[in-house]
Amino acid sequence: MAQHMIKLVASDLDGTLLQNGAQELTPRALDLVRRLTEKGIVFVASSGRQYDNEVNLFKPVKDQISYIAENGSICIHKGNVISRTVIAPELIRRIIDEVKKDGKFEIVVSREDACFIEDHDPDFVNHIVHVMKNTTQIVEDVRNVEGPILKIAICNMKDGPHIIDKYLHHLKAKFSSEIKVDCPVEAPGCAADPARGMHGVRRPVQRCGDAADRGNQLCHVQLRAGYLLLFHLCDGLGGGCARRPARGSGISEKGTAPKQDASCAWSS
Repeated sequence: MAQHMIKLVASDLDGTLLQNGAQELTPRALDLVRRLTEKGIVFVASSGRQYDNEVNLFKPVKDQISYIAENGSICIHKGNVISRTVIAPELIRRIIDEVKKDGKFEIVVSREDACFIEDHDPDFVNHIVHVMKNTTQIVEDVRNVEGPILKIAICNMKDGPHIIDKYLHHLKAKFSSEIKVDCPVEAPGCAADPARGMHGVRRPVQRCGDAADRGNQLCHVQLRAGYLLLFHLCDGLGGGCARRPARGSGISEKGTAPKQDASCAWSS
């Protein structure tokens, strides 16, 4: 019998396996993943979503696949963390202080066990907790979240793309020498927008409707339009995770992930 030439299949989720803002995989997609693993092909779910979120999406086959989560900041194979990048506490503080000065953004701080948000906007909280179904803790001030921190995301609830684009350039000028500042092509929970360029800030989606009649068709973080910027230290699959971290950067080296302490135990 001829051996399979394909050894591994990695797939993005939002905009790929999850279409039009969907928050559940189709039975067909799960069946295809199961059939791949039965043939000895490693399947990797690769996404900006949190690890818990990915596990819940793939629950029927969760122990048969591998995971790249938080935009490549953590990689799990056979239940073991094989790569992890974390942000230095001092840099986290400077980023959050800078974002809070502007006052226009909701902030998501991602740790291995949960994401942390503040309770300022009901639509934002509803989307993260009930639409995305992230493992979430609501805190008074995200600056006080203890690490290790994998990623920071900031979401604007009101302004148009020209404001976001201007702020993206500001943040890149201030922090890009220390950390990757990115505007993702497909934010979790967003319907695809063909008018958005690969590196551009997503344009407002036309009216998404009310939560009651559109369900998972909500745009990221709010009912009409959301704009997402990310801070993380990994370029993703085959990217920054494979490089030796700079001295003092707070990045963990691939293959030598620090032991996870009890405060970061994942929910199952």
